[in-house]
Amino acid sequence: MKYLVTLKPRSKFFFGGDRTFTSQERQNYYAHSTYFPQQTALLGMLRYALLNEYGLLEKEELDKEKLIGSTGFDLNSHAYGIVKNISPVFIVEKQHIWLSAGLDNQDKISLKLSSDKNLKIDGFDPKKELKQQFISSDYTQSIQPLDYFFLDTPQVGNAKERNGKTLQDAFFKHIYKSFKRDPANYESRFAFGLEIETTEKVELTTIKTVFLGAESSFTVELTPSKGIFERIQSINDSLKDKGANEHKIILLSDSYIEDLAVLKNHSSFILTDAPTPFRFNKNKKSDYYKSITRSNQYHLLSRGTVIYPKDIMKVTEILDAAKAFQTIGYNHYQIQTR
Repeated sequence: MKYLVTLKPRSKFFFGGDRTFTSQERQNYYAHSTYFPQQTALLGMLRYALLNEYGLLEKEELDKEKLIGSTGFDLNSHAYGIVKNISPVFIVEKQHIWLSAGLDNQDKISLKLSSDKNLKIDGFDPKKELKQQFISSDYTQSIQPLDYFFLDTPQVGNAKERNGKTLQDAFFKHIYKSFKRDPANYESRFAFGLEIETTEKVELTTIKTVFLGAESSFTVELTPSKGIFERIQSINDSLKDKGANEHKIILLSDSYIEDLAVLKNHSSFILTDAPTPFRFNKNKKSDYYKSITRSNQYHLLSRGTVIYPKDIMKVTEILDAAKAFQTIGYNHYQIQTR
């Protein structure tokens, strides 16, 4: 069974990863929200929602295991009870699904093969930031930048004790995110979305609000999915044997690469942004919110990265090798003609 999970923010939101201002390891004076939640947070939200739906929140661990698995994200496992997999998070606008477009969609930047089959890049300035772009999955809308969807919402202040005394190092500035609103009704024009695949029919009737990030709540809705990522995978499979010189690979999600040097050896060129830092709770309880310790930090290739492969089969094998990551929505990609 495949479903679309839609998460509509009820107000501003903050996703921080290792930079969140609620971190127990450190408090940051200046903290800037990321645009998207981590896939591990989405997995945790989904597991919690299922426990709530089935009335198992207060039950023993063995009662929960069949429904949501025995652990949260685990590098050595990709079994989460009835949840087979989840897709990368994307943006929903009414009937449109917005996915990451390649970082090669920049003003004045041109990437093409020369007559001698070498890759030629024109107009690239390494001092200028590459802008993330998004494209509708049905290709009926123009490519749009992040500021088409998002607004920054700053908040400044200082933390105080109950008696009014200012705490040491308590002054802060936090930059929240919010979606742009529809001027007609002042509701959010956009929502986050993800596809999930389950082994059995699922409904969410008892829970309408979920929490992600710091002080961020979302209205959740579960509807049948149109199989967006299944179609993308079908196209990928049909293009893999057509030859690397005619195609490029767009990362639709942040992606873990075990050995970046091997990927570079099989690629003519990789256009990417700063890597995305990634850590996860090494939680041995099925209750996702009971963290124990944190993993080492990984560095993921950012969504929108464009890979021009020398050997398209080798490159896709490298991306597909990280099964644990791929199961929860990382390491997803789309093969396109150059």
